[in-house]
Amino acid sequence: MFDLSALAKDMILVSGSFTAINGTPATVKGVGFTAAHAGTGLYSVTFDHVYYAFVGAFVTYEQTAAAALFAQVKSYASSVLSIDLVNASGNAADGAGRLNFVAVFKRTSA
Repeated sequence: MFDLSALAKDMILVSGSFTAINGTPATVKGVGFTAAHAGTGLYSVTFDHVYYAFVGAFVTYEQTAAAALFAQVKSYASSVLSIDLVNASGNAADGAGRLNFVAVFKRTSA
């Protein structure tokens, strides 16, 4: 977790990554969250803290071998960021790479 004091005093950034080898999250990097596999191509990131507001997030997928898999934010609700991993046809798929994310939250209503 990192304060974004250069942008606004009440913003916080939570970033991390985890391997998503055939659906099993492992090798977690970062703090303030847990990762889970919720179904084929669907991953959830549950944040340890409840923040005032969710501002936005972005996700990327990396794999050492060539793979036409793409990560996208599906939704955010109740401290859970849902991430879809899809193939070039837009179908849900599990891979053997690493999912990376950055989420931005507001800490207060100010």
